[in-house]
Amino acid sequence: MNEQQLKNLWNSIKDSFNVGTWDEFKSGMQTKEARKSFFDAVEAEGLDLGDYEEYEKLLSTPPKSKPKVKRVVPPELKNIEDGVKLFQDWLDEYHEGWATGYTDGIILYGRNGGGYGTFGPRTEKKWKEDGVADEFLKYMINGPKEAQTFDEIINNN
Repeated sequence: MNEQQLKNLWNSIKDSFNVGTWDEFKSGMQTKEARKSFFDAVEAEGLDLGDYEEYEKLLSTPPKSKPKVKRVVPPELKNIEDGVKLFQDWLDEYHEGWATGYTDGIILYGRNGGGYGTFGPRTEKKWKEDGVADEFLKYMINGPKEAQTFDEIINNN
């Protein structure tokens, strides 16, 4: 049974026909015979529901389920021990607010809820954000850069 299509039908006719509450209507439309009887009754009252076979197919075919998105951990993170956790820790430090829905927008080593160490939608989105992955990988290679004063920058060059 395609409950969404059935509800669409109920919503479109409930004000014109005495079809009962949503639960009553749904309960009464569970069999092919009941749907055919309903189809014939409303057609006799002047409501054109189109071709019966199409109507039956629309109501009896279950909706297609959305395929689950399989997230693949990028090789750059796979090749680092605890790479996803390190990336998330780095995001907490340098991109505060990245973990929407978590306290203060950070995962905080998993203390702000689940998802720590998982390459989920927030982590993937941030990884794909322009320049972020490169910035993280440079950090992993070079370590944190200490802030320099203007004089230090001039004298080192």
